[in-house]
Amino acid sequence: MLRVLFCCLGAAITLSFTHAQTNVWLGGTGQWTDASGWSLNQVPNGNHDVEIPSGSSVTISSGQARAATVRVVALSTLNIQNPGSLFIGRPSATALINSGNINISGRLDIRHSTTNNSAIGIRNTGILSILSSGRIFLSRINDGIFNFGRLDNNGRIFCDHGETGMTIFDGSQFINRPSALVRFRFISQIGL
Repeated sequence: MLRVLFCCLGAAITLSFTHAQTNVWLGGTGQWTDASGWSLNQVPNGNHDVEIPSGSSVTISSGQARAATVRVVALSTLNIQNPGSLFIGRPSATALINSGNINISGRLDIRHSTTNNSAIGIRNTGILSILSSGRIFLSRINDGIFNFGRLDNNGRIFCDHGETGMTIFDGSQFINRPSALVRFRFISQIGL
């Protein structure tokens, strides 16, 4: 009995020290899939907090890229091109922080494993453009989108199972083009 207790305790301790590593783009223009462009010398995965620094432009042009969180700083760009996608899973705070430019013609998928969490899907203080083929899926995120910048939607935004679907703050812009769609399902409130 005592051995089993120590074995279980050791496993619990090992799990409690698991945390995301920061993987920073080394600068310039390039493809997300280029391992040599990242500070950890590997393509980001679901255990990496990703940062795209000022003056950089990173493109996801095919396949599914993964990260724990993503931060796009001022004067930088993230392009998610069709048929490429970015999956951000199990964020503990804010999944995607944008102070730069994000252009989506592919798919951005942000999901949490449980509904009752304090995670924010997207905090935008920059320019977030969803092109006609672009899709954003936010699921089981407490607060879907906090927009302090410019959000230009010509594609599709889907939010489900959360407290707040989208909050548009004073001084920000939300442009929902005629062909665009925003759908909220099982959301408690929308702040305008």
